[in-house]
Amino acid sequence: MWCKWTALSAAGLGRWHITIVVLAGLAAAHVPSVSAQEAALDDPADETNLTAGEADGVTGDDLYKTFKNAFEAAGGAKSFRIGVAPARGVTPPGDVKCLADVDLVGGTVDIVCENLSAPADVYLVDNQPVEGDSVLPEAHDSVILVGRLEAGPDGSANLGADLGDGFFDEAEVDVVVLVPADADPTAAGALVAIGGPTAFMRRFWRETRAGAKRHTNVVDHALGGDPRVRLGLVDRQVLRGANLFFRERFKGNGRTCATCHRAEANLGLDPTFVRQLRRRELDRFGGLKDPLFVAHPRFIGRHPVPKLEVPFLVNRHAMIRENIDGFESPAKKFVMRGVPHSLSQDPTVDLPGPEGPEGTLPDGSTVDVEERTGWSGDGAPVTGRLRLFPVGAVIQHFRRQFDNIAPGRGNFRLPNDGELDAMEHFMRTSGRITDIDLDGLVLANEEANGGVNAFRVGDCGLCHANAGANVRADIIDRDSKGLFGEPLGNANFNTGVERLDTAARELFRRRKGREMPCDGGFGGQGLDAFNVDSDCGIEDDEKAAQSGRDAFGNGGFNTVTVIESADTGPFFHNNSVDTMEEAVAFYRSDLFNASPAAERFGIDLSGLPDTAIINIAAFLRTMNAGLNLRIAQQRCGAAAKIIREAIHTSGGENRKTRRLVNRLVELANEELKDVRTVLRRKDAEIDDEPLELDALYPDVRKAMKRVIAANKGLLNLKNSRDRRTLAASCRVETKAARESLTDPEESATVVNFRVGAGNLTF
Repeated sequence: MWCKWTALSAAGLGRWHITIVVLAGLAAAHVPSVSAQEAALDDPADETNLTAGEADGVTGDDLYKTFKNAFEAAGGAKSFRIGVAPARGVTPPGDVKCLADVDLVGGTVDIVCENLSAPADVYLVDNQPVEGDSVLPEAHDSVILVGRLEAGPDGSANLGADLGDGFFDEAEVDVVVLVPADADPTAAGALVAIGGPTAFMRRFWRETRAGAKRHTNVVDHALGGDPRVRLGLVDRQVLRGANLFFRERFKGNGRTCATCHRAEANLGLDPTFVRQLRRRELDRFGGLKDPLFVAHPRFIGRHPVPKLEVPFLVNRHAMIRENIDGFESPAKKFVMRGVPHSLSQDPTVDLPGPEGPEGTLPDGSTVDVEERTGWSGDGAPVTGRLRLFPVGAVIQHFRRQFDNIAPGRGNFRLPNDGELDAMEHFMRTSGRITDIDLDGLVLANEEANGGVNAFRVGDCGLCHANAGANVRADIIDRDSKGLFGEPLGNANFNTGVERLDTAARELFRRRKGREMPCDGGFGGQGLDAFNVDSDCGIEDDEKAAQSGRDAFGNGGFNTVTVIESADTGPFFHNNSVDTMEEAVAFYRSDLFNASPAAERFGIDLSGLPDTAIINIAAFLRTMNAGLNLRIAQQRCGAAAKIIREAIHTSGGENRKTRRLVNRLVELANEELKDVRTVLRRKDAEIDDEPLELDALYPDVRKAMKRVIAANKGLLNLKNSRDRRTLAASCRVETKAARESLTDPEESATVVNFRVGAGNLTF
């Protein structure tokens, strides 16, 4: 994980700050002597002590192999299915949606569309990797006309084309687009709908179709000299994706993805971080230079963009403007949301399917997406693919002109195919790669262990199976609408949380003299239907009652993973709750128990006692701390292995290697600090009432304090052998601390996670 996770729901893990020293009482059982560590590290033939679980990380190559095996096993070795739909910020709003089946071997393309209102031409686009290329079709790209779609009376249309055997040996489909009949697909504003394959689909295509390899976007081969790549800790695509995520500005207003997904805030953003950043910059510069503040009156950077944000909501509540329902009127048609962390995407974004009655998805959503991203689950443009999320992010947050969302000179550029592939690899390998199996898990802390069963078999686990973001199988039996069926996945639910009268809403009301626009989750309806005067149902709003809704969408927000939640607060999409305990307590509120989600699944948690709330929160804090420890363990192990290689090849670290090792150790310490904070429960409260709670796992907190101190000492050491010994000790001690979270005599498993290689890249 990154340094401080920000965002998500009611459950919780702690902050990720971990130390590298011996646990009192635990060290004797788990920590080998320094001499034993030295002996293992000095043996150049011994690669097991640092690679078998400690310095490991699932790479993009590993995930691709999993995809490839599953794809071929399902009979998909020759055919891709690509969703095609309007894309927010790229095409005009519309209801058309299509599925394109592309047969790589036979050279055929079959397209089926719904809600088509006029004849449209279908093109396959083979983007050419030239300077200035983007994911969109442009004049220098190769465009292939497939044919014309003619809508029937019901708006349906289909098209089949045979392009010939071997056609896809030479041509690569980067995107499929629909344009009005006879329109030029490379002309500005021509697109009606667009879609494309995932990064893994594209890679499979290039590997199996020999000629298509010539169009592979160039990967920076200099990355191969990085010790993380050389040692197999990280693959080049993941490292390149991380470089883009943290550093690429796309010729915009100076922002990067990491402007809001901060390494210092667990790839999210929280009010405390924003306040501290603002104070530091004002004290140092007399103004604000960080691109986060481009809309602030005191911004002194190169590209101010007034109106891009609502400055007082950024300052006070770390909330950013999102034109999630379209850009037709960006100053009026918007919502304000917190920034979710971007960790653990791979196990989180699965769509629940297939379609249910009347064209709805199993969770009742009517917006058809292929993967669930962001607070509303439809955060990525087009058909929702994680690979395309950066396209929407650049349009929303990187532009230099508030009223202009078109890429081009003086505004921003869109990412190209190679960049999107690399960023998807990075996003899928940051955080953890799998959920944890809670069956048989017995925690060593009494409160936390009480929370395991309450969460696992209770109503919490219905939507957060194994404390992740996916639906538990038995939700089918509880579903009054009968929509859910196999396979289950990451779903949307209306829990009533938007109806909280939050501090942010009150601040907006006081500053602007009007109501802050309500957030309806899944959106996309027309501007005329938007009730900008609504009070979101807090009181009897006549206009809302007449319209039958008080915002765009259906009120549903995406289920988030709660393993990462304790150190990523504030909680929920509107940053409305500050503490883990109060986030859990929301589910006994009248708002939740009268919500559509509670009604649909027969849930009534109104009688949930304080003890259960405290126990569930303790369980979630423990899980978060376990993940913090696991990532710190990964980073310390990687640091030890990099130092070891430097010793064996060069006699010690050079300046560049020292900087890399120090960064890994500093990030490990961030995780360990989060462990201490999460387990401390200093700011716990329920229903705005402070709680006096003892710290969880005090021995772990003390041990991690010592490890943090030892790691700080490592940063100042010159001798590589001494630094290697401390890094190895950190790895061993964080592993021991993680294992101590469970009862060694009763638990069938330990708190463990498969983590991604992306954790070693920033």
